Amino acid sequence: FTPNGIRLGDDKEGIMRNDIFEARRDPARKAAADEQIKDRSSWSPLKIEQQKWYAVAIELVEDRMRVSLDGKPVGYLQSPGLAHETKTSFHFTVSDSAIEFDDVHIWKAR
Repeated sequence: FTPNGIRLGDDKEGIMRNDIFEARRDPARKAAADEQIKDRSSWSPLKIEQQKWYAVAIELVEDRMRVSLDGKPVGYLQSPGLAHETKTSFHFTVSDSAIEFDDVHIWKAR
């Protein structure tokens, strides 16, 4: 989440996969590595007002992630690393400024 948009990412098969992570650190291989992961994340540009509360829903089902803000769909990503069988965590990353989360609920899809 940033004041200018929301990024969804598949870290397992994207920027944190060991071979890709190392290649992106090498200026000679960075462009090729970036090309490999271009479909492993999505960016949804939108204005997120500061000092305003939003209702955020994040659905993660198999290899698909959807994000809604105040009931309106604002982001979608389909990527294989979202569905890996050893997934034990989900996290928010906040850039550029502080953010507050309140009343967080997590449900398991049936």
